[in-house]
Amino acid sequence: MPAATSTPRWRSGARASDDVAVRRAGAPRRSGRRAIVAATAAAASLVAGCATGQIAETAEIVPAVAGSSGTIGNIALRDVGVAPPPKQHYARGESARLTFTVVNSGTEADTLVRVSAALASSVTVGGGSIALPPGASVRVGSGGAVVTLTGLRKELRSGESFDMTFAFRDAGATTISVPVDAPLSRR
Repeated sequence: MPAATSTPRWRSGARASDDVAVRRAGAPRRSGRRAIVAATAAAASLVAGCATGQIAETAEIVPAVAGSSGTIGNIALRDVGVAPPPKQHYARGESARLTFTVVNSGTEADTLVRVSAALASSVTVGGGSIALPPGASVRVGSGGAVVTLTGLRKELRSGESFDMTFAFRDAGATTISVPVDAPLSRR
């Protein structure tokens, strides 16, 4: 009777040491495929991140506050604007009220002593000046202090802007572009 051979049936003519070599040759291929898949996934996530913010919903959001801002020293002017016209516009010679908030972030009191604009014959500060306590804010034009442009030299429509100078006793003066606010409308 012929002697039994140790060659597996599936691999006739191959030795046992060849079987180990075949398995080892296949192992790098599997880890190479894994590396390619991992690199592709990493590249896809990096490329996907490149477009972030390009067409985001927040890219075109306009602030709800239409007014201008300015800062001089510890004094900040916020939401500065001319109140919306009662009709479609302010006519030449009419008066217009300003609305804004003044914030004094300092440790010393200051005072708004003068407001001026070439667009008006005069600007009146109710009471002559507006006291600004340290660490406080003062809302102007809505129930408290009032600043009014009198004798407008030209017609003013919503959306138009013009320069105004705000002078403070200690902080100094600053000039900002002030818009005419748009009237609120129901939708």
